[in-house]
Amino acid sequence: DKEFLYLSDKTRMLLGYESEEDLDFGELISDNSNADIHEMFDGNDSRPKEKFLALKKADGSDFWVLCKYRIRFDKTNEKSIEGHLVDMSVFKEMENELNDKVKKLEDSNSALEEFAHIMSHDLKAPIRHSLFAVDAIIEDISTCSREQLASSLKDIVRHMKNLQSIIDDVIRFSKYRTQDANIEEYDLNKIINKLIPIVQSNFNDKSISINCHELPQICCDRYMMEHLLLNLLQNSCKYNDSNVVVDIEYAKENAGHILKIKDNGIGFDVRFQDEIFKPFKRLVPKSQYEGSGMGLAICKGIVSKHNGSISVYSEPGKGSVFTIALKDSDQ
Repeated sequence: DKEFLYLSDKTRMLLGYESEEDLDFGELISDNSNADIHEMFDGNDSRPKEKFLALKKADGSDFWVLCKYRIRFDKTNEKSIEGHLVDMSVFKEMENELNDKVKKLEDSNSALEEFAHIMSHDLKAPIRHSLFAVDAIIEDISTCSREQLASSLKDIVRHMKNLQSIIDDVIRFSKYRTQDANIEEYDLNKIINKLIPIVQSNFNDKSISINCHELPQICCDRYMMEHLLLNLLQNSCKYNDSNVVVDIEYAKENAGHILKIKDNGIGFDVRFQDEIFKPFKRLVPKSQYEGSGMGLAICKGIVSKHNGSISVYSEPGKGSVFTIALKDSDQ
């Protein structure tokens, strides 16, 4: 059993304890440093030593210190430790921030390698198809009809447009990952009212009903937010084989804003709810639903730039619900 023989008032106040009666040795040592304390008491070497320790503040949080100490023995040979503490909390915070940045850099490098591998495959596909069509034209140029030639040229144009779409989305994806968001207060109702006719025009072969609750003004990058919501609304229309119904719901929470976009589309297996936010990830054949496979990866990048999160719940044949959580500007 160990107890404090003396603890300075300055140290006690720094840890947030009002009186000495509030202090208990066992409770003051953080679980992160229990083994270190036992190590300090082991042995009989009385030379000065140093040890990093985590003390437990009155609010329960860890307070990191450098303990400069030495072992003492009294006349009865009872062992004690005498020393002083150096506040290392700022340095510990810097260390944690550095570790977080290193971890993010490692994750970013890993994701970049995966992204480059997948991108090279998706970029090669339309080029490969186009070269195949060109070879066919060259081989049969003397015998093919005007209709056959026109059909082959249309295939080439389609593949080149697909390549252009991929390149454009890769540029957007890179832009939203690296560009700082221009945050300002903006009315989400204005964004939705602007996007609805665009979506209806892009899918004029479908019956589309977009129902929107009254939305707030939030702090956001207006252009990024427009792109985010346009992507989600167009997905609701694209992956839908019936009359399209989209409901946009809003709720205010203590930590910020919750936006839900619900549709009655084809849905998908919920097992893939994380996979679909990866670049070039498709859950349906490209021949059935065209697209670069970058849309939701771009959406996730935009939400991350706003220090928010995006998630989805879906079931096959029962539509999808995308949930966007955004913090208040002062969070």
